Amino acid sequence: MRILNCYMANDSKGHFVTAKEAAKHNRQDVLCCVSCGCPLTLQRGNDGQPPWFEHDQMTVAEKILLRCTWLDPAEKEARRLHLQGMTVPDYTV
Repeated sequence: MRILNCYMANDSKGHFVTAKEAAKHNRQDVLCCVSCGCPLTLQRGNDGQPPWFEHDQMTVAEKILLRCTWLDPAEKEARRLHLQGMTVPDYTV
């Protein structure tokens, strides 16, 4: 499942934390996605790429990740079309 990089998280007190702030202050506490509440992992970036957060896809149920606003729009569309194909009968003659 492809989830886009996100740059904003919530800390354990519900405060917003940017990836840049988390990298600068070397934060070790658990940070969660603002959209779906999943745990995030800080990626420090490299060669001109700013820090970002990644969803921990191994510890979270797929149905929760599918509702996240950071899910790749192309993947959302593909899954929507797949589900429509499953529920709409084929009337080709």
